[in-house]
Amino acid sequence: MGKADLQYKLIKTLAFAPWEYTVKTLADFLGVSQITLNRNLTEMETRGCIFTYDSQGRIFLQQTGWDGFNIKEATLRQMEILRFISAYPNGVKVTEIYSRFNDHKNEKTIGRDLKELLQRQLISNSQGNYAFNANFVIPPIQLDTAEKSLLFEHLAVQQEMSPLKDEVKSLTAKLHISLNIPKNDQDMVIVHGRRPIEDLRRSHFCQRLEECARSCKRILILYRKNEGEVSELELNPLGIMYHWGLDNWYLAAQDNGQEGYIKTYAVDKILTIKELGGNFSRPTGFDLGEWYKYSWGVYRSGKPAKVVIRFHNYYSTIIRVKAELSFRETCVLREDDDGMIMEDMVDGLGELAVWLRSFGQGAEVLEPLELREAVIKDLEQMIENYGG
Repeated sequence: MGKADLQYKLIKTLAFAPWEYTVKTLADFLGVSQITLNRNLTEMETRGCIFTYDSQGRIFLQQTGWDGFNIKEATLRQMEILRFISAYPNGVKVTEIYSRFNDHKNEKTIGRDLKELLQRQLISNSQGNYAFNANFVIPPIQLDTAEKSLLFEHLAVQQEMSPLKDEVKSLTAKLHISLNIPKNDQDMVIVHGRRPIEDLRRSHFCQRLEECARSCKRILILYRKNEGEVSELELNPLGIMYHWGLDNWYLAAQDNGQEGYIKTYAVDKILTIKELGGNFSRPTGFDLGEWYKYSWGVYRSGKPAKVVIRFHNYYSTIIRVKAELSFRETCVLREDDDGMIMEDMVDGLGELAVWLRSFGQGAEVLEPLELREAVIKDLEQMIENYGG
């Protein structure tokens, strides 16, 4: 059994049988020595896998990493540190940073990382209080459509001709994360919001899913809805989308057994992706953007309803509405003396209601009645929760 097959079988075994295997019993089940198993576990941890052990040494697969993504462990660790520090605008004490990474990183290693980040001026230190230095962070690369196309064409040629194929592949993956690729070169849509780039593992998974959708490659995934429910699914990937309100990426795909039925899968619940032999045929005339055109989130009934909402000049409501609806092509916004009117055709009123609650008294549903009543019911429940 090759290393890739062994590690896939290891993940699959732990996913379907959480808290059942120790290192010894798992090694026996897989037919390898404990030394070999521990070596593979360590290698997988350097690629982002997280294994949890109970008091009896039984293993739970908490998170899978990524395959084929060549990036140093120290770089990944420093990215985690930067994300943690950036969450504290007024800075954070070094003891809190040590505490955050206490499970699998020692203080000497973290201290060395902090010193390197200080030298690169990505963070500052004032009497043991570390703060994120946004002024020294390079902004995302901005290229026009033609420049992006030329760049990726050149990288494709380099990957074929260069003796450093893995390095070229790594560079391409990083650029895919940083650049907003032209729509006709990818199968991705952004539903209501922004493009996140901070989660490297999810971004890598999304890149792999995009590539498989673009080349019509059949895939096998392990999908975990919750701790005790795992499925192994053969899918025809059609593309991915991002929903800012739910802060997650989603895969649109056909089940190989039900090719006429398109379902949505949360990317963060995908444990691993394995490409299968052979290609599939995309549904005739299918376009990912058109498929989710009216969806407010991941729900799609195919029966959108007209929605009219008034947004009042309440704190930064108007600015926020403009920013968060900038990607929504079906939405029309009209400003007046009282604020702003939004008109749209929406599929998924329940998801829209969740978003509206975040505006408090800054938003008022004018139509449809169904949505207005849903918001009123939510507010009544909130009053009851607070003893009203």
